[in-house]
Amino acid sequence: MDIVKVEHDTWEPQTARNEHSGCNMTSEHPNEEHSSLTRAESTKPGSSSMHTKSAPATERAAEPVTKYTKRRLQDNIIKVESQLHMDNQRPDLCEKRHKCDICSYSTNHKRDMRAHIRTHTGERPHKCTCCDKAFSQSTTLHKHMRVHTGEKPYKCSTCGKAFSQSTHLQRHSVIHSGKKPYKCTTCGKSFSDSGYLQNHTRIHTGEKPYKCTTCGKDFHYSNNLKQHIKIHTGEKTHMCTTCGMGFSRSTTLQAHMRSHTGEKPYKCTTCDKAFSRSNKLKIHIRIHTGEKPYVCSTCDKAFHHPGHLQKHLKIHTGERPYKCTICEKAFSHSITLHKHMMLHTGERPHKCATCGKGFADSANLQKHVRTHTGEKPYKCATCGKAFSRTSTLHRHMRIHGE
Repeated sequence: MDIVKVEHDTWEPQTARNEHSGCNMTSEHPNEEHSSLTRAESTKPGSSSMHTKSAPATERAAEPVTKYTKRRLQDNIIKVESQLHMDNQRPDLCEKRHKCDICSYSTNHKRDMRAHIRTHTGERPHKCTCCDKAFSQSTTLHKHMRVHTGEKPYKCSTCGKAFSQSTHLQRHSVIHSGKKPYKCTTCGKSFSDSGYLQNHTRIHTGEKPYKCTTCGKDFHYSNNLKQHIKIHTGEKTHMCTTCGMGFSRSTTLQAHMRSHTGEKPYKCTTCDKAFSRSNKLKIHIRIHTGEKPYVCSTCDKAFHHPGHLQKHLKIHTGERPYKCTICEKAFSHSITLHKHMMLHTGERPHKCATCGKGFADSANLQKHVRTHTGEKPYKCATCGKAFSRTSTLHRHMRIHGE
């Protein structure tokens, strides 16, 4: 009778082991089984084959599977089947434990279900300590706090621009790829995001779906409405750490900070003049191009700056809302009143760095500085003669009969 070694160093007949295991382990190749058993017996203590030189590794790898490896394989199969049975009993792999009574949402976690229920009840327990805005989830509050702190942890690996939310970075990344799959059917303009196209389409349709409940003003975009509402509430959540001045927009605060740092990143490619804000550069460029998009509806006079048009309109209306508290003289513009007040106070804050002479108006200082530099920027188009002041040029033009 064949003898094999089993666990705990006990020995039992081959047929008995098969009866205990409940499975047929008879080899399909009797010769292989016999040769394997012979090798097993040859390794027993006292066997002379223990001193025999072992076969090369390539020969051992080609040897047939023994009864010992078959037993280990059977044990592994039992373990895997047992684990699969346990997995089938896990609720996260079959039916989920927590179900919403209102909709079909389900989850295995109570925390997720509590957060989901708030979408039905409208409950917002997570409140911002800076602006009292409330949120249904703590993660949304955490993202919102970056508006106040200015934190922008998501940085573009291509240009270094930073964002407060990962979704904003994802949208921005498309700019570098150059892909603009969303095209306007009216003007053909393409966009990298479907939301940008939707907002753009309102320019053609004239749709303004966002309305202010206070004054009734309509807006194309929800963000513009949010910023507008702060005019009524007086909310200024973005504070300058240097001077304490408050702003309703983070972009306005960033532009204001340049007044402290002196940074002027926006440069004119024509005259190299630099500006702290992009909109000021845009207006300045119109001086070179001659563009004047702001036209007076009364006299058709055009201006390159919207503020200049607003000032001009008061000439037609005769409105003079700014009054001097000393002589009661009235002015149409606040800056004109400010300059007028210096006549009473004697204040001359604008000093010449060369001779120390003071001026109430910065424009008068600029005119004075040209007497030192000899600069004459105003040229006669007829004879080419140059002048330091526009008034002098106008007087000269009379010589030519113009």
